[in-house]
Amino acid sequence: MEIAMDKVKQYKINFKSTYPYFIAHINCGNFLSKEILQHLDFSKGNFYTILPTNASIQKITLFEEGGIIPQSKPLEQKEFYGKKCLYQEKSTTKKELEGFITYYLHANSLNLAMLEDVVREPTSPNVNIEDVRLITRDMEVFYLINHQTPASSLGLALARSKHVWHTLYVLAGGLNTPDVFKEEDFMLISKAATHVIISAYDGESYIIWEKAGQSLEYPGFELTDVPKDSVSTEESE
Repeated sequence: MEIAMDKVKQYKINFKSTYPYFIAHINCGNFLSKEILQHLDFSKGNFYTILPTNASIQKITLFEEGGIIPQSKPLEQKEFYGKKCLYQEKSTTKKELEGFITYYLHANSLNLAMLEDVVREPTSPNVNIEDVRLITRDMEVFYLINHQTPASSLGLALARSKHVWHTLYVLAGGLNTPDVFKEEDFMLISKAATHVIISAYDGESYIIWEKAGQSLEYPGFELTDVPKDSVSTEESE
């Protein structure tokens, strides 16, 4: 039985503390990552993270470390490669993020999401996902998603393209889904990006960059100030 996570809050995090990790994370990626770095000015937006209320907020800028979310799921006996061991599923905010992306896609039929998978190649087993547009460039794999993508397919695409050392989800607005995807479409999606999402905290949650001036208000996150006594004066500026 899965233990329910406390209500998720959205915290605005310090730009100066976040920017180096954010850029280093994206730098590990493939072509979409390079296009994002080339065409976006991250100073024209803000960084956020999403965490349950019982998270260890004093660790909010320790992006490379886990343990920010209490791990309360039960230990289960699993079998891996013929050997039995105890396994604990990690508590994360993946379902909450999936809800946000779903809301974004359905807010406007011209909204798109593009996911970069740095592990799989076009010839990899199970690279195709039902009802998800597979985009390839040389030996690189990307998934293109819109408001018509079923929830189960979106969830699977997000899970497959999530890796602790590199996750990149790009949300872009005002674009028609191209019938034939061309290399220039990577640039168009990057320039139209309103949100860029990467993994953090050893995969327990995410950092979300939001372009300034966005009017989308997602009811699933409660924007909350980081308690001043949980971070240094420099980080809270």
